[in-house]
Amino acid sequence: MRRTQQCPRLLRAARAAALALWALASPASAESFKISYAGTNANFAQYFAAEDKGYFKDEGLDVQLVQLGGGTATPALIAGDLAYSGSPSSAMSAILRGAALKVILIGQSKPIYELWSFDPTVHRLEDLKGKVVGLTQHGGTDELALRMLLRAHGLPPDFVTLVLLGSQANNVAALMSGAQQNAVITRVEKGQLAHAGMLGRGRMIVNFHDEIRLQTGGLVTTAKEITEHPDRVEHVLRAVWKGTLYLMHEREGVIEIVRRRDPGLSRETLEADVDGGMADVDADGVMPMDAAAKELAARAELNGIDPATIPPPEQVYEFAPLKAAIAEIAKSGWKPER
Repeated sequence: MRRTQQCPRLLRAARAAALALWALASPASAESFKISYAGTNANFAQYFAAEDKGYFKDEGLDVQLVQLGGGTATPALIAGDLAYSGSPSSAMSAILRGAALKVILIGQSKPIYELWSFDPTVHRLEDLKGKVVGLTQHGGTDELALRMLLRAHGLPPDFVTLVLLGSQANNVAALMSGAQQNAVITRVEKGQLAHAGMLGRGRMIVNFHDEIRLQTGGLVTTAKEITEHPDRVEHVLRAVWKGTLYLMHEREGVIEIVRRRDPGLSRETLEADVDGGMADVDADGVMPMDAAAKELAARAELNGIDPATIPPPEQVYEFAPLKAAIAEIAKSGWKPER
């Protein structure tokens, strides 16, 4: 009789122990949160890979990737509508104005932009004096890259006249119609112009990749997130870094991932974008502090901010969680698979 009375209690205890272990291991209880990315190109492929290959889920994360331009993502991050933004460059202006944000990963710090001219009188940067150059938006990384380029060459900010075209599509359309002869373009826009047979009519004046160091991708979050959810920060960084390793080593897989998000891109444009993205990605995910100081100074000038109020780079960037995540991945021997 005593044996039959103890069995149900033993079974209940065993079930309770099993449920407790399952709860500790299960990612199902993870709170859903959002990470933004600015565009469907290879510079954001590490986030796409982290989603498509299950790296977020492997870390017990319930992540929603949402496409938002940096100008929209930064206010959403400050308001708490996003947990992380993939547009750290756009967040820098807010940081300079006192926003409690921290850059925790540098995806790329070699600008993807090129300065092209379809004006037959323009063959070098100095020939652009007083001419109009097309950009997407005020305060964007394309404008900042151009301003940093002018500074590096000892040229004044008003050396050229800027026209804001609103989007990459408008940039391409203006160049193709002849309404605009000079513009800062990305590899995707360059590929679209090449596909239309336009590139032979113009010339590249500057490849920003070779001239300046400027963060054009990565991850930014709030100081509150780092303080209140340090474990989640590290899980996010582990997942994204696995996606970064995938971007570095799995070319065909990345092409497929980007194609699924923008099936309208030609194979030629996709390959050029992915090859560039693989070449651009920062192998250690951090920004040298001397380069960061130059970028902060240029951003302060762009936004009319007193240079005396510029915070030191060490207060803007927080790379310790990333370094810990990278070390754990390396120690585990993890490798990306197609």
